[in-house]
Amino acid sequence: MSDQHIVNMQQPWELQHFLFEKEPTRGELRAYRPQLPASFRCVVYRNHSFELVEHTISAYLDFAGLGIDFTYSDYDDSLSFFGLPEADLILLWLDCSRYRGGKAEAEKFVRERVTYLRGMRKESIILVTCGASVQVPGVICWDMEDTSEQLGTSFYDERLEKYSGTKLSAAACTVAARELGCRYIPSALCTPLKGIVLDMDHTLYSGVLGEDGVQGVQLTPAHRALQEKLVTLAEQGFFLTITSKNDARDVTKLWDTRSDFPLKKEMFSKVCVGWESKAESIRQIASFLNIGIDSLLFIDDNIGELINAKAQLPELHVLHAQPDAAITLRALTHYPRLWKSRNLAEDALRAQDAKAREERETMRSSMSAEDYLRSLDVKLDFYVNERNNVERISELSRKTNQFIFSYARYSPEQIQALMDGSSTAIISVHMSDKLADSGCIGVVVGCRHKDGVELQECFVSCRALGRGLDEVIVLGAVRELLSALNGDRLRITFHRGERNEPAARFVQQNLSQYLHEFSCFSYSNPYPFITTHTHYA
Repeated sequence: MSDQHIVNMQQPWELQHFLFEKEPTRGELRAYRPQLPASFRCVVYRNHSFELVEHTISAYLDFAGLGIDFTYSDYDDSLSFFGLPEADLILLWLDCSRYRGGKAEAEKFVRERVTYLRGMRKESIILVTCGASVQVPGVICWDMEDTSEQLGTSFYDERLEKYSGTKLSAAACTVAARELGCRYIPSALCTPLKGIVLDMDHTLYSGVLGEDGVQGVQLTPAHRALQEKLVTLAEQGFFLTITSKNDARDVTKLWDTRSDFPLKKEMFSKVCVGWESKAESIRQIASFLNIGIDSLLFIDDNIGELINAKAQLPELHVLHAQPDAAITLRALTHYPRLWKSRNLAEDALRAQDAKAREERETMRSSMSAEDYLRSLDVKLDFYVNERNNVERISELSRKTNQFIFSYARYSPEQIQALMDGSSTAIISVHMSDKLADSGCIGVVVGCRHKDGVELQECFVSCRALGRGLDEVIVLGAVRELLSALNGDRLRITFHRGERNEPAARFVQQNLSQYLHEFSCFSYSNPYPFITTHTHYA
């Protein structure tokens, strides 16, 4: 494969085929020339060579939409972290077999040093170890044990260590390039995707529903495995939706009768069936879920549908389903921004909440605004410095783009420090109604000054917007913030961004007088039928 051919690999489906239709050789990966300019800085702090990984990671990073500039520390077994420059990401690349005293001592030492680094630096940190397993709160950790089991005796190549600078074999470094480029680095630097839009024919099964009939479409072993993967993603909190050019009656019958399908009708948050363009269906799905197009992955076997959707919706993520669903599964399994380093309790609530959205909209269309809210039996719980919410607050700060005041992206350690501070506080808002428990959906962060309380950040999940409760959620949380910090005067910080127009409108309508100076603030819930409780840590 020539360098010129690689350079011309412009479309996402071309890169997908190169990486996953067959496993590319190390030579092919080295010949690939990155398409994206470096927009992130990654410092590699190591005690063995990372260069073999960097030489083969560019194609995977392009697949993730990331351009990375790697810089290196000297080799340092002591993990002094002296002179560590500022970066967007710190990647710790450690061979723990280099430490004396056995595996347990090595794990203890590395854990202590990385915990120290986490406490002193705000950047995202990825820790990759071989020869030991180390977990550090607030750090994305990978011990490469799975790769060792996969490669067996081919994991190490100690004969070449004096030339390569690492005991890891070229094969192990190539696997590391794929895992870091598709999973770990995107998880650290990018907001995760929120939903998957699925075609049906020749994507979820083999065959055409309208021609082969409900019983005629085939669930091959590979399609079964693909559906099982999608079930797992749904359980992790990703929305599953459908856009299909089929007869709606056939689609309903399929999901009602094919009990052998791992996917079930109730797992889909939205189903768009008909003959309109799939780009329009995707717009409807994004609107229904109240998320951006750039939070969706569209999977279809028809390359023309992908081209058309991508032309109309450039920010849409796409994946080309193959006749051999095993290839589709490989690509989906490694699709960037679908992998989570940890799962939270709110993940399980997300799909349930989306399903309830349609019922809420039906109720809303037939009632007055007040009767609609009254009928929902809404409950709001305001938590002051609730430490059990640290991970969720951090995740929400990194995922929210529409209703956010200042685009602060907090690590769990930063959240913890703000909760522990004597002059700072965090209010998290939990919401539920008679149809679903939405979990933690909103946060305000503030600091006490001599003249009052400064609202430093506010962000609300898109799932909570549009129910007619934005004012109660945000202003109620601000009231609790002032109460927690013993203040009655408020000033807010707000930065206009590309996508936070909903937040900008809210500020203009409700908080504009607090933008430039401290002013007295008070708020009373106008809906006595909405139950509220305040919980103190």
